[in-house]
Amino acid sequence: MATATLVQSQTIAPGDASWTSPLGFAQFDPTFGTLLDVRVTVEGNIAGSASIENLGATPASVQLQLDGTVSVSTTGGQVLATSQTEAGAGAYLGAYNGTIDLNGGLDSGKIISNIVGTAASTSTILPGTSGFAAFLGIGPVTLAASGSIASTETGDGNLQNLIEAQAGATVTVQYDYTAPSGGGGGGGGDGGGGVITVIPGSPPWFSPNETVTPTQTVAVADALTGWNNTATAAQFASNLGTLEAVILTLTGDINSGFAAENLVPRHSDFDSLNVSG
Repeated sequence: MATATLVQSQTIAPGDASWTSPLGFAQFDPTFGTLLDVRVTVEGNIAGSASIENLGATPASVQLQLDGTVSVSTTGGQVLATSQTEAGAGAYLGAYNGTIDLNGGLDSGKIISNIVGTAASTSTILPGTSGFAAFLGIGPVTLAASGSIASTETGDGNLQNLIEAQAGATVTVQYDYTAPSGGGGGGGGDGGGGVITVIPGSPPWFSPNETVTPTQTVAVADALTGWNNTATAAQFASNLGTLEAVILTLTGDINSGFAAENLVPRHSDFDSLNVSG
């Protein structure tokens, strides 16, 4: 048995604090091997800026900290992974000069920009534990990512400020599994292990340069001749990749019987009967 890894990632663009975003990932198809574990990783990132004015009669040292939290949960509310991101910056402000500008134009005001930070957290879900079964199948598994930011300001003066912050994230679902030697699933045809990173939105067993042929069979039951029937097949889902061709194969069969009686009081002129159709 060869060990292989399938990876899919989705990125959430930075947005204002307190957001929730649904994410759809492809389940692991059990026909490709035995799923050993599911690793859910969330990498959170925060970015912010602050405009601060010192209203005190003496200079002030100011420290600003942003704390971002990004969590990934199941639709049932089970938290799978959480990242805690911190970013900080400091500034020295002069005594208040009588003008509140909050833009750094005078020495009692200052703009602190480019306050950024990232952090990642990974959770491993093992067979038999809560949430593992949701990742097995041939359809999608829906997760939800949520982000929030809190700010803390400390200083030895009377301060007025305006703080803006955003949070974003990259969520990765990784399947570690064993595949039959000689290939199987997306693990490669040489029987060796490997890592396949797929295009966002594609099933995990599709590598960017791999051609896969899914098939489906629709059977029409035998019936008396003269019938006209309709067979229904599933369409090709566009999120599976680029459709290159549709190959339709029709296999027909006949199922019949024959009964005969010789009504002449002598042996028949033939001793065999050929039926064709």
